[in-house]
Amino acid sequence: YYNLAQLYCPVYDEGTAKSQLGLPLRLESDLTLRVSRASLADTYRQIVTDLETAERLLPDYPEVVFRPGKGAVYGLLARVALQMGAIDEALNYANSGLALHTALLDFNAVAFDQAPTFQPRGEGNPEVIFMASLATLSNLDLIAYYRQNPDTALMDSYAEGDLRAKAFFREINNGMKHEYIGSYDGTSLSTYFTGIATDELYLVRAECAARLGDVDRALADLNLLRKHRFESGTYEELASNDPAEVLGWVIAERKKELVWRGTRWEDLRRLNKEPTYATTLVRKVNGQEFTLPPQSERYVWPIPLDAVAAGGYVQNER
Repeated sequence: YYNLAQLYCPVYDEGTAKSQLGLPLRLESDLTLRVSRASLADTYRQIVTDLETAERLLPDYPEVVFRPGKGAVYGLLARVALQMGAIDEALNYANSGLALHTALLDFNAVAFDQAPTFQPRGEGNPEVIFMASLATLSNLDLIAYYRQNPDTALMDSYAEGDLRAKAFFREINNGMKHEYIGSYDGTSLSTYFTGIATDELYLVRAECAARLGDVDRALADLNLLRKHRFESGTYEELASNDPAEVLGWVIAERKKELVWRGTRWEDLRRLNKEPTYATTLVRKVNGQEFTLPPQSERYVWPIPLDAVAAGGYVQNER
């Protein structure tokens, strides 16, 4: 439901959620029942209810990372709360997750002589709380090569000594392009980690702390994470007394850290409500420029026509 809501529902806003359309919440096993679209408020309420139910049923630590434990629940609840703008709740969920999982991987201990960079299925990676991945239609490296070419602004954002530049990307075509090789799944170049990991929890807690004015807490988490990403002996800690400046650092860090995790789209959606972080996406294809401005109706996908016909759902405006 959460993933579907990021595609087919408006961005959550407490003031309008009760009047906006959400998802059809099919909670009965009878497939013949016609279920209309619930409100956006009820949709998110169901997402939270499902996760709270799971939290009571799951162990603190699962036997394997392919099964969820409480840490996975807290991680997803933190994502949901951020999307809802519930900062206090997101902070509490991040704290709960980090009470169970605190480890970060020191990128100085990572071998950069292979692609993918990280071991298959999260092996040896203490950050992985719940292993989930998205596989593309083909595992052929050639297909991945033609599909990927990250924004030069992203590549330029990695500072000198930041090991993520080579942990996440490698140069191809004589340096004309960069190919993503940094999935925590690690089974192939076209299988992307979309699960829950401690680095994300630290960033959630840092963002919440900054928004609440606790710059010491925010900087502690931000510097802890970044220190594990820079070459040994080269990292200089960030320092500031300005919550707005620290928040900007955290937002920028999310973009650099959570590459190809499936979180960027939902970050754009929620952050576009804030003028400071609103982003207009621009793409040029065959000489023609296409833009996606903040809060555009195109951030909400149209429901597939066969689903509209079968369920009688109200179509999203475009």
